[in-house]
Amino acid sequence: MRRAFAVLLAVVVVAACARDGASPAGPRVQAALSAPDDAALAAALRTAGGVAAVDPAALDQVRRVRAREKSAVRVFGVADAPTPQAGEALVVPGDAAAAAIDLALLACHGIALPPKVALGLRVVDETNAAAGGALRPGPGDVGFAVLARQHAAQLTTKPTTDVVFRMGLVASDGGDGWPARAFAAARAAAARYPQLAMEARAGDGTNARAEAALRELLAANVRVLVVALADPAPLAAVAARAAELRIAVVAIDPSLAAAPAACVVGSDPAAIGRALGEMARAALPSDAEVVLLRRDAPAVTATAFQSALAPKPQ
Repeated sequence: MRRAFAVLLAVVVVAACARDGASPAGPRVQAALSAPDDAALAAALRTAGGVAAVDPAALDQVRRVRAREKSAVRVFGVADAPTPQAGEALVVPGDAAAAAIDLALLACHGIALPPKVALGLRVVDETNAAAGGALRPGPGDVGFAVLARQHAAQLTTKPTTDVVFRMGLVASDGGDGWPARAFAAARAAAARYPQLAMEARAGDGTNARAEAALRELLAANVRVLVVALADPAPLAAVAARAAELRIAVVAIDPSLAAAPAACVVGSDPAAIGRALGEMARAALPSDAEVVLLRRDAPAVTATAFQSALAPKPQ
């Protein structure tokens, strides 16, 4: 009897140790949706503990459906500004449009640009929203700040000369996707500089229109081109002509992988996904199910989010 009890006790102890040594379970993705209609999203939210909207367009839809459904589901989203609503935690990428305009202005002055500027991001929740969130610097932030300091005289909003540079701006669509948002933000950023004369062309979602706009601006002899293109094919088609005319191209690209350009600006899409996943893992119960909603975001963002949900091995 004593021997049987000792064996049973040993089994219990071993099982307990195995449980203690194992990594705790984490939230899991219940469904990954690309571009559902509002009804499909509402149905998914009714059975979920959280929802991850991995780009601003997806977050806009989640907010609309969540408000209509009076849902209390937790939201982890990518946003343009650090202003979370109740029950939200946000990742705010660096302002790629403003950085692209500054870099384009430097290119107008003949200053060499870095080939890639990976901006940092802000993580915002109810604990730090009043302070604007917590900054997570990107590898490109330091270099960009140094460049801006070195050439502060060129990046002035009060130039001392009457020289005006012609700049072209092209987006691949005029809807609510990331190119259209970047287009609007870049126009606002350029308006701060009286030494810039912006010629803007919004696309219609087709590569043919984007390529035509690029060729039109190259023929107009702009000094630099700023582009926000969902598909790099139109830019690739005119890259040789831009190089021949010595017109620099600055690309705003959330994938940081645009076609030939002097400089590509954006925040690391994998870092954005990891930050979202870490917030969801910390805020949700270990058995929670999450709806993953992706519209314009690169696939790597969604993949990084799912990887970050799983706790790291001990």
